[in-house]
Amino acid sequence: MKLFITTSSCDIINCEVGLNDPIIQIKRQINRAHPEWPVPCMKLVRDDILFNDNAEINDYGIQDGDSSIRLVIKAIVPSQMALDPDLERWYVNKK
Repeated sequence: MKLFITTSSCDIINCEVGLNDPIIQIKRQINRAHPEWPVPCMKLVRDDILFNDNAEINDYGIQDGDSSIRLVIKAIVPSQMALDPDLERWYVNKK
């Protein structure tokens, strides 16, 4: 089954998946094509419904050639502990 995923910049990503594959399989294929987008940052949406990673593709009524699925990338906010101590002065207002 071939799917066409639309990104927020209106690019189209082609995915080849099976009807009973989990949604996360689509994200993994996208990640192979775009390694700069980590899988945990990806959200797949169709008709304002957020897909669950563990659900099967056929649970959402997705058909072969479907092009109504959108990919949304959410940002990962680094924790304060992960900051470089030399750069901390830019992020933390020490008194």
